[in-house]
Amino acid sequence: MDPSEMQPEKEELRCLRHGEKCHYFCDVDGKFLCVVCCQSKDHKTHNATLIEEAAQSYQEISKGEKFYVVSTKTQLNNLRKLKDSLKSRQCLPPGQLLQDIKIALCRSEGFRFLNPTPVSMGLEKKLSDIKSRHDSLTESLKRFKVDRTTKSVLPNPKLSVSLGPLFRSRNTPSFVSYSSNLDSSENLGSPGATNIEELKTVIDPLILDAASAHPDLIISQDMKTVTLMPVLQSVCAEPTDPERFYPFRCVLGLPGLCSGCQTWEAELQGPGGGGCVVGVASEPVPRKGMLQIEPLSGFWALRIAGSECQALTGAGTREDLSVCPRKVGVRVNHECGEVVFCDATTSNHLYTFHASFPGQIFPFFRLLFPGTQITLSP
Repeated sequence: MDPSEMQPEKEELRCLRHGEKCHYFCDVDGKFLCVVCCQSKDHKTHNATLIEEAAQSYQEISKGEKFYVVSTKTQLNNLRKLKDSLKSRQCLPPGQLLQDIKIALCRSEGFRFLNPTPVSMGLEKKLSDIKSRHDSLTESLKRFKVDRTTKSVLPNPKLSVSLGPLFRSRNTPSFVSYSSNLDSSENLGSPGATNIEELKTVIDPLILDAASAHPDLIISQDMKTVTLMPVLQSVCAEPTDPERFYPFRCVLGLPGLCSGCQTWEAELQGPGGGGCVVGVASEPVPRKGMLQIEPLSGFWALRIAGSECQALTGAGTREDLSVCPRKVGVRVNHECGEVVFCDATTSNHLYTFHASFPGQIFPFFRLLFPGTQITLSP
């Protein structure tokens, strides 16, 4: 969760060095950091997370430790009682010693030791989420197979065009032209590339799915632009609509893609350049609670904020990219399982994810900072 996702506190933490509001917590030094401190050489290599995320992490750790202490205390009390019972019998006369001795020995042999390493609440939740996601993916695959057998998806001949002429007619360079410099031999998510022969696809004008948007997001009338409110006065109430994202300020794009290719661009604007996560998400991704934006959770995306551009490759793992674009081109090939990103202004390739999509996927956007704006094209 980013600064815009945090609930307002009664007293704002301010950096004593720069006077800025503190948004981050350094796990290495145990200090609160502002944006300037977080990007400084003293902390840039450290593991710095948002204050709310760090608090939640340490809460889970404390809960786990509490469970371990309580479990161990209960275990020791039971052992102490059993030990005292057996010890007291040693001083008894033979008749009394043998009385109910079998019961006492059975208690000793059948004593169950509690697990000294309990499963953390976070891991249990993750396992539950994975099981739910697996069941949802299975149902999606069944529906997809039925749809494939009952109807065929025919491309609109008016929209089926070559990407080269389409983008050459525009004022800005096409992000597709980067393909000539790519090496298609790579088969893992990397700054590598995709097959340059696949330059034809069905072009569908992209719009934003207002029904999925967080309440703090403003969607334009043409459904092409989304803006995070410049001033967040208070934390909005959780929406009752299960389709809306909350508390992460996210929105999906339409139409989704279940076969073939899809190509679009997203331009980022806002104070300090703005901040966002842009990419694609699979249909069954959760809308509520903490999102793990990573391929294993059904997200293939880049994080762009300030002067940094990173590929979100795993839980808490990001790969820094050398270029931080203001306009990102995205090309998805459903059959080949590729999501290709490039700088739409310079046509430079940024990153390629390789995946096996479980079903329909949608353009995905998360706005990080107040005032951030994303505009889609075409």
